[in-house]
Amino acid sequence: MDGVDDDLAELRVISRRVGDRWLLAQVCSAAGEAAMARSRFEEAKGEYEEALRLAYEVGAYAETPFLIARLAEIAYRAGDHSAALTALDEASAAADRYGVVDARAFVLLLRAHIALQEKEIVRARELCEAVRQEAARGTPPPQFAVMLSLVDALVTVGESGPAHGLPKLADTVREAVEKRCAEPVMAALVDSAAGLLSDLGDFPRAARLLGAGDHWHGTLPRSMPERAHADRAEAAAHAALGAERYAAEHAKGTALTREEVLSELGEAVRDHPAVRSQTQASPGRRLRYRRRP
Repeated sequence: MDGVDDDLAELRVISRRVGDRWLLAQVCSAAGEAAMARSRFEEAKGEYEEALRLAYEVGAYAETPFLIARLAEIAYRAGDHSAALTALDEASAAADRYGVVDARAFVLLLRAHIALQEKEIVRARELCEAVRQEAARGTPPPQFAVMLSLVDALVTVGESGPAHGLPKLADTVREAVEKRCAEPVMAALVDSAAGLLSDLGDFPRAARLLGAGDHWHGTLPRSMPERAHADRAEAAAHAALGAERYAAEHAKGTALTREEVLSELGEAVRDHPAVRSQTQASPGRRLRYRRRP
């Protein structure tokens, strides 16, 4: 995010000087993206609405499904699922009308997020698979694949419990590190991981990951659902550890590098093995994990 505001200001001047409304729509969309990363949702909404107006004005209809979907995301992050779903219906119709594959995948991913939040686990799993199939037809950016993996991990938690979702979430964090995802993406992942570790009773490590999340969020406020994960994990860890110990572990977390966070999660996976039932194990093979004493 460093320097992005200066670049956006320069781009606004250039696009207005040359009178290119399509370019100005792209600038508004980029400004909306920057505002979203900072959880400035009203500002983002204004930018996306202006980009949408310009796209309609110049006939750039293929741009419209994604912009409508971003407006749906703002409603989702504000907790208004009804408004989000209405906008997603509109975005889906536009994506079908203009054949925009990447927008269809993004719409399905947002639907999966909402289904997960509403505890519709079976529906969320179906949507995850639909997203995967749709994304294979397009060219989604790295952070899209990472967020799909996050939803997949959290759906696994809903299906089988936190110990089963934790390895998937650890792999997702590794994927985000390898793909050099931005700090807001990393923060969202470790907030979710802290929630799982809190559910597993691993409160010191949960506090450290919350510290890492706070560091990557910086001065930016958390949006939903990351805020819910973080608040729940913080309350549980604070109650279990006490104020002094929680503060100490949290402080350690703020200094963790990405690689050290990966190490923390690798140790967590080893410390909290997922236990498979005998009926799930392959015939003639030992169970892969055993319950810790």
